[in-house]
Amino acid sequence: MVTGDDREPDRGLSLNQRRIRASRLEAAQSALVLLERDGWEAIGVAELAAAAGLSTRTFHRYFPSKRDVFRPLLEAARIASCAQFEAAEGLPLPRRCGEAVITGVDVFRGGLLGGHRAYRLLLTTTELSPVWLDEALHFERALVDLVPTDVFARRQGSLKSERVDEARLAAAVLFAAMRVAMQTWAEGEDPRALRSLIERAVERVAGTQA
Repeated sequence: MVTGDDREPDRGLSLNQRRIRASRLEAAQSALVLLERDGWEAIGVAELAAAAGLSTRTFHRYFPSKRDVFRPLLEAARIASCAQFEAAEGLPLPRRCGEAVITGVDVFRGGLLGGHRAYRLLLTTTELSPVWLDEALHFERALVDLVPTDVFARRQGSLKSERVDEARLAAAVLFAAMRVAMQTWAEGEDPRALRSLIERAVERVAGTQA
């Protein structure tokens, strides 16, 4: 069952647990700077721990494996994106999605430029594919309670069917459009193109304009 945990994972955590989560995020930001500079293969856990100001033991407590460094960043981006998506309920869907994704990317150091470097590393490193796929599932689940189920009514008929969970299908289609746009953005050279790529992709699947 999908719950609000994908949108608000801090809910129910103690103050100490929240501090640990904040420390993990800060450590991840520091480690990412090193990975972007020297490359995924060139950097080991010891170097990442040193960059984050942690002992190797503490680093392993925060991040069970090297690739888990990305998880706190992607989680923070998801939380920020979902909050913005929910807050922008009155906007046209393409613009609403564009605003949400931009807000999520802003959690990376350097904002849009830093996010562009981070997602390029994430999407071009084979070892990081499971992290991206796992986070994509969390993001899609988070959208289930946020996306209007009638957003595709202008396309070829409605999604309504006794055999289809409308909310899940709407979230899956919408997230697929955003995911493809983000992959195109990460592979490109212009960090500023993200908003327009997201809006155009959503326009194509939803049949609405920004």
